[in-house]
Amino acid sequence: MKKAKPDNWIEGMLLDEYHQSLDILNSLKHKVEEYPKGSLGIRKRINKKTFKVYEYPCLKYSEKNKIFNLHIPWSKFPEIQERIELRKKIVVQMKSYQYRVQYLEKILGIKRNKKQSS
Repeated sequence: MKKAKPDNWIEGMLLDEYHQSLDILNSLKHKVEEYPKGSLGIRKRINKKTFKVYEYPCLKYSEKNKIFNLHIPWSKFPEIQERIELRKKIVVQMKSYQYRVQYLEKILGIKRNKKQSS
């Protein structure tokens, strides 16, 4: 008859928590892709002939080391602003789960590649 380690059930609970946290982290990563990335801002342009200032909202984001400014109509500005706020909340949740996963990996002695975890 094999003797069971007294820490087996604790290790099992930690492994369950680890896998659950990984699943939640992956689902949050997929969810964050549905929302627009970047930040909203108001750009100002001056008409050279009339010297009037023209203001319009834009979404500023970067892709592959290039910065893009996407013009947004005023009618969609509140909707996009709300979606960006939701994205920021999800990113905060993701960071807390990333810290939890790292902590559990340290406790359990699990080593993973940096590419795999990010």
